[in-house]
Amino acid sequence: MHPCTISSCSVRSFIFDEEHESRIGVSTKLNLFTYPWNITKILAPSDLGHLSRLLVQTRLAERYVMPFLDDASRSEVIVNPEGLRVSVWDCDTNSMHCLVFKKWATSKSYVLINHWTKDFVRRRELAAGDEIGMCWGSFYSRFNFSVLKRASTIIIQEYADVDADHVHDHHQFIHSPQ
Repeated sequence: MHPCTISSCSVRSFIFDEEHESRIGVSTKLNLFTYPWNITKILAPSDLGHLSRLLVQTRLAERYVMPFLDDASRSEVIVNPEGLRVSVWDCDTNSMHCLVFKKWATSKSYVLINHWTKDFVRRRELAAGDEIGMCWGSFYSRFNFSVLKRASTIIIQEYADVDADHVHDHHQFIHSPQ
């Protein structure tokens, strides 16, 4: 047998090891990088407008944030009309901000409110179509935030077409990713 050939016995042993590790709740696999942004969102106009709130999908909040809060904090998010004051670390600008995380009783949605527009939309010049990422950092008990991708913008370039008899105005639309 060639030294680089894997025997069927080795493959069965590897599969058995994975199954055994899974049953006992351990793993010998090495993960060099885990994508941190488990809450991602492409911003809608409603996330940027006069309501001054960022809507967080219920299933994402209940999977990636709520299980990591203590009982008192969970209660503040769900029951207290004021919500829970949370820190939000902007990883791109190395700045800390304070927002309120709460569950709206009427829609059962989770939102980040209070200063969302001032501290994020205006300061970071967020636009509809921008993709943001967030995750709950249990070590510091805070949200981590990043702008993952900027929306494509449309640049309108005006130019004049001059011929012997007429002047024609034209608009050329150029898509330009930022």
